Amino acid sequence: MLYDRKEKNRGITLIALIVTIIVLIILAGVSIGMIVGNEGIVTQAQTAKKETEESARVEEDEIEKLNLEIAYQQLPKDDDLDTSLKTFIALYQTTQDNQTIVFPLYGESTNLAIDFGDGTVEQIGTKYLGKDEIKHTYEKMGKYEVKITGNCSQINYFSYPTDKDKIIQLIQWGTVFTGTINFTDCENLTGNIPSPSTNTMKTINNVSRIFKNTNVTGQIPPYLFYGGTQITLAYEAFMGCENLNSFLPKTLLKDLINLEQIHDMFSDSGIKGEIPEDFFANNIKLNRVDYIFSNCKGITGKIAGNLFDYNLELTSFRGVFRGCNITEVDSYLFSKNTNATDFVNVFRECAELQSIPEGLFSENEEAELFNDCFRDCISLKSIPESLFSHNVKVTNFTETFYNCGELEGSIEPLWQRTEEIIGTDCFYGCNKLMNYNEIPEEWK
Repeated sequence: MLYDRKEKNRGITLIALIVTIIVLIILAGVSIGMIVGNEGIVTQAQTAKKETEESARVEEDEIEKLNLEIAYQQLPKDDDLDTSLKTFIALYQTTQDNQTIVFPLYGESTNLAIDFGDGTVEQIGTKYLGKDEIKHTYEKMGKYEVKITGNCSQINYFSYPTDKDKIIQLIQWGTVFTGTINFTDCENLTGNIPSPSTNTMKTINNVSRIFKNTNVTGQIPPYLFYGGTQITLAYEAFMGCENLNSFLPKTLLKDLINLEQIHDMFSDSGIKGEIPEDFFANNIKLNRVDYIFSNCKGITGKIAGNLFDYNLELTSFRGVFRGCNITEVDSYLFSKNTNATDFVNVFRECAELQSIPEGLFSENEEAELFNDCFRDCISLKSIPESLFSHNVKVTNFTETFYNCGELEGSIEPLWQRTEEIIGTDCFYGCNKLMNYNEIPEEWK
């Protein structure tokens, strides 16, 4: 009997232990959940951190916008009143003793003089400069402030890339260069872009690739191209400037009344915010804007309907907004561009775009190419059923809505047009469409 009681007590003790362990496990689970679960302390802390960082970023952007508004009121300084502003000044760096730097000055020069920053001044005078003609050997490794006065046709690192890694900062533009300014692939060129003086851009005709693939930072000066009425080419100007982190100044292109080509100008760069609605208003001679904002992830918000209203010579919009995070497009965006034939890649990879307005292409009766137009717009949910009803000359709808998996409703039966049209993979992955089963296999 005593044995049975002991066995029973032992059994009760064992059950109590098991219950205790289970309770502890449950409590531990609750505690761990409170720490790392969806509503846990860690998750809440991470969320709070992100919200704080986002709030700080928004505040910084607002301050930057206010500073930009102030900058619009401040025109460039007059270099005729202050002649010291006529000197071009840049910082160069040597990486070893007795190192020679080649300066890519080229073409006609007048009264040209160079202070190499180490006590040596070379009077070049008036002559034609050939490739690699201007060079200087620095005895000691270090940084040197180079100053150039007079006039020269070009400083051109695209055509003459020797020692492109030696320039590290622009300090002052001056009025030295009269034709082309170009710092392409000067990867060590950092810091803010200096503001020009009144005559810096007066005779310049080409600023293409001016900062392409450099590491310049900060805000683009609102009057960077002030007085640049002779400039016709500005393509790839800021292409690849990932560290730029700049809003688009509404006055940037204001004086470029003869501008013709501007393709890829900001592609793959760090520009951000909305595109000013009258950004191209004075550039009535524009004939090419392809990929101008391509892969600019910082471009957000709505694309204004009058953005291209004054650019009547445009025939191609290829890749203009590819990869931007725009959320809305105005129905009148292309309404004035009645000669446009090419809409390839226009909105490709615009991941935040959810809808397309009725009549977006209704005035573009000459349009021929829409391939990849909305490809990978993964948030796109609806499109007007008659989106392309006015575009009777289209020959290519290849991959137009490729991977737009959220599309719903019915789509216009483009495959039934009498004209011969290429539509390979046009609706690939769009299996939520109401009339998806009616689409020919080669179109999906």
